Amino acid sequence: MFIKATPYKYRILYTLLLTMLSTLMLLSACGPQEIELPFETIERSNYSPRYEERKPGLMIIANGDEIDQLTGFVTHRALSQLQELDYDKYFVVVAFLGWYHKVHEGIRIEQIIRQNNLVFIHAQVGEITGKDAISSPYHIVKVQKVGRWGTEIDFSLVIDKDIVASLSHYIP
Repeated sequence: MFIKATPYKYRILYTLLLTMLSTLMLLSACGPQEIELPFETIERSNYSPRYEERKPGLMIIANGDEIDQLTGFVTHRALSQLQELDYDKYFVVVAFLGWYHKVHEGIRIEQIIRQNNLVFIHAQVGEITGKDAISSPYHIVKVQKVGRWGTEIDFSLVIDKDIVASLSHYIP
């Protein structure tokens, strides 16, 4: 025995299929989205007098009250630029390469990617020049806040596809 489909039953079936399709589309849009964050260099140097770690590191500055944390790590010129920064539109990333007993070409941030509450800072490392001298390279960038913030963000410094440093910081 077959049940005869009426136009009313077709409408219900059609509505049900549209609802399922719409739900699937919305769920796929909720997945992690990668956003490349624009940034500009504030300072890049081969020597930080205060960064004495032998491994790479990160510092994040999210507002003007945090600038003092960089005293002794970067130049006075960089500190004054950071005091002028509009922290409603930007935050600051400082990537340190580490302490070396040879002159080093340094570290250079090349790309910053946000994936929900994760930020990946991709950097390249230059060569050791062979000259005997202490170096402690760093790169400071101001990063434009694209999208929603106001939450704790996990930052990772990535060199040669390896995470070499990470930290969490609240970005207003």
